[in-house]
Amino acid sequence: MSLRNCGWGTVKDLNSVPPNFPKVLETNNSEGIPRPLTATVFGKTAEMSESVILILDGGALGGKAVLSQVHFEDSGKDESTATLLTTILNQNLGLNCLNIKAPEYEIGFLLGDDDKRIEKFLSSNPPRLEQPKLVVEFVPRGEQGPKPTHDLFPVHCFEEPKNFSTANYFRDLHTRDLGRLLIYTDVISTVMDVLKGNTLTHGFTGIAR
Repeated sequence: MSLRNCGWGTVKDLNSVPPNFPKVLETNNSEGIPRPLTATVFGKTAEMSESVILILDGGALGGKAVLSQVHFEDSGKDESTATLLTTILNQNLGLNCLNIKAPEYEIGFLLGDDDKRIEKFLSSNPPRLEQPKLVVEFVPRGEQGPKPTHDLFPVHCFEEPKNFSTANYFRDLHTRDLGRLLIYTDVISTVMDVLKGNTLTHGFTGIAR
């Protein structure tokens, strides 16, 4: 659905919920206690008057949810889309959506449950791996490597991070392949930028603090 073809407003400007949708949604919490949610309309299409965004509010009992048929992820950099999403998150869910400076990235660490697993991985991958959104550069043991940027992500090999317990992680890990080899970093926008693109190896994982 294109946002440009929609009209938006608060619930006071709109009709009640669709006839096929309950005004009060009966739900239960994890303990089985009833938690009714009241449904109100937040947005509807301008042409067909179809409700496309509903707010579910638990009132004094707490709990809120937003049901949306608008695909915000497909709207690109449309400013009206960003404004609408900001309004929903801020006014209805209490999330602060103020523009802030992007954080400075931190270096990454290549970790594994066995040094041989790490060595095999390094021998089968180039020292600089070009992913769609950034370049992952594997830094050999003992070398300082480059400073991380939003385009270059240096990953130190055979070093231990200060803010992550490798021993505790592998002690609590009960898988055969998943997570046995991973990249850890304190700060990054998303570890998906590291993993998406060239396939690293089966079960490879990314973790950010």
